[in-house]
Amino acid sequence: MRERRSTGPAGANGSNGLNGSTGPAGPAGANGTNGTANIKTSIYAVSASDWTTITAGSTYEVGFSDSYISDADSDAVEVSLSTSATGPWIALPLTNIITSGDQMIFQYENGQADVYYLYTSAPTTELYYKVTVIPPAAILKKNTTVIGALTN
Repeated sequence: MRERRSTGPAGANGSNGLNGSTGPAGPAGANGTNGTANIKTSIYAVSASDWTTITAGSTYEVGFSDSYISDADSDAVEVSLSTSATGPWIALPLTNIITSGDQMIFQYENGQADVYYLYTSAPTTELYYKVTVIPPAAILKKNTTVIGALTN
């Protein structure tokens, strides 16, 4: 003879028990990836009247005093162009950017970045330039071991 058992409805949940004591601290985590400390960026608005004629009909210049460029021999300096103070940004040098046949280049020295527009007339619209200064310690160095392995 087989015994038959039936199960009744489930009862209500009981109350939660007390929290246990705090355990010991865990081990320290791994060091994170190096960030971009000391990279400095400045944005400059340039109107049509800010351009200086270097050679009429061919070369126009605008300069930015930038104290972040403190070691022109070792800093990496990038200059980008936009029609808006918030980007998107396009890195210089550029050709055919405002009109067909034009060029835009830059140079820098301690405390100064200069943009040159090479065309028959200076730009007539407001433009924005972003100058980014990367100090020597933040510049990615060429890994000659990897490059050598790739070329062999």
